[in-house]
Amino acid sequence: MADKPTKARTSAARQALADRMAGLAAQPAPAPARPARERPARKGAAMPAEQPRPPAVYSARISLTTTPEMKRDLDMARVQDGVEATARIRAMISLWQDDPRLRAKIDKLARNLR
Repeated sequence: MADKPTKARTSAARQALADRMAGLAAQPAPAPARPARERPARKGAAMPAEQPRPPAVYSARISLTTTPEMKRDLDMARVQDGVEATARIRAMISLWQDDPRLRAKIDKLARNLR
């Protein structure tokens, strides 16, 4: 059966570890192996990590499942003009609501995409 560690041995081991960590912390950080790459200049302003909440008028939520190509096209359009996909989809729905001819074309296409 293995000997049970004594308090003195565990305290000594703890102290040795603390001393080693303190020594490592006192050493300067090593220089990077290669210089950092310069980033290319951005064409537009960076997009914030969090977007502002939509107005309360847009309180109803829906889920939209789409093809990777449609998602990519919406993402690329946002890169080009800064309009979020949700705002673009709301605009499409508004056109569908207001234009009877466009509504008929979209409804016909929707029946075929089920």
